[in-house]
Amino acid sequence: MKCRYHAPWQFCNNSKLYVDENDEKKYEPKRNDDRLNTHKRETLMMCRANMDWKPILSKRVVINCIAKYASKAEKGSETFHDMLMRLSTIENPIEPTARAYRRLSFY
Repeated sequence: MKCRYHAPWQFCNNSKLYVDENDEKKYEPKRNDDRLNTHKRETLMMCRANMDWKPILSKRVVINCIAKYASKAEKGSETFHDMLMRLSTIENPIEPTARAYRRLSFY
């Protein structure tokens, strides 16, 4: 089985910007771990989430990103009623969510 993202990646002692065989600009970050995603430390610390980071270097990549984002189906969120029903079924009385729900429901 192969990774769809082509991991593991090669080690790279220095970051580099180059043009590949398809005449596309590419960025290869400094890498000392063959399975670590590209990332920007400051962005990860600010968002507190697991995310990839890659600079956009061509119009084609911008168009692909926009098309992928626009065509992604949005996951529906839970209705308020469904959330209350789910919270009311929590059986553990010391569960913080259940305690908060019970406090709110008695006022």
